[in-house]
Amino acid sequence: MLRRLLAVILGIVGGVVLIGLLQYVLFMISPPPEGMDLTDPKVMADYIASLEAWKLLLVIVTYAIGAAVGGFLGSRMTDAQPDLVGIVIGLGLTVFALLNLLQIPHPVWFWILALLVHVPCALWGSKQGQ
Repeated sequence: MLRRLLAVILGIVGGVVLIGLLQYVLFMISPPPEGMDLTDPKVMADYIASLEAWKLLLVIVTYAIGAAVGGFLGSRMTDAQPDLVGIVIGLGLTVFALLNLLQIPHPVWFWILALLVHVPCALWGSKQGQ
């Protein structure tokens, strides 16, 4: 039981870290306008509304990759119920995505994809790690 809990924690932390790194790369490739206050939710909402759809879609891709790697890491760390570990990791990452969505407005299509991508990708990752 403790090993599965640690596997879930490792998977979620690994997924969050990887998503953050990948989004940092996206941020470096396509930075916001110079001098923009990234801590102001209204400014961030306006910025996200101005982004082209493909740039937001790349954010969804970072979620998918992070969830898959998180699921993989979690399943490699446990010997019991790796699929369940992957699902729980995906749910944990979905909660983090929801918290982000509640802070900064995003288009409806982004909400849908952001809330649906983590669990299947983490489950897929966990199957690859078995």
